[in-house]
Amino acid sequence: MTETYSRDEVAKNNNEESLWCIVDHRVYDLTDFIDAHPGGSVVLTQVAGTDATTAFYNLHRHEVLQKYSSLCIGTIEGETPEVIDQNPGDLSVVPYGEPIWLRKEYKSPYYGESHRRLQKAMRIFTDKYITPEAQQKEKDGTYISQELIDRMA
Repeated sequence: MTETYSRDEVAKNNNEESLWCIVDHRVYDLTDFIDAHPGGSVVLTQVAGTDATTAFYNLHRHEVLQKYSSLCIGTIEGETPEVIDQNPGDLSVVPYGEPIWLRKEYKSPYYGESHRRLQKAMRIFTDKYITPEAQQKEKDGTYISQELIDRMA
């Protein structure tokens, strides 16, 4: 995703044959996704060629963009995305999205750095191994693999 586009270039891709939009200064090619969009094709054609950041975030969480990151074809020239993609194990930056004891500035006689390290290791493991397989198994309706069970053990 090193391509850069102008807002005028994006505006030219405003129909079902070539449907692009902007979300958080990133350009998404939704042409092949239009029939798969859960909200229907009409919603996407309404934002085709435009900056759909507000419309997107009114209806979706940022994780949706991460799930469909393959649809991102570049960024708007001279602009930088404002929303930061989280890495596995990172704490949420959403206020009160995490237990307060996980914050470094919180001092507790009960929770220390070893608790934070354990929590981070468990979250990295979950983000890296469990979540992707669980999402795939939910789609295809099968059970989790023995490999994942062995890894968890």
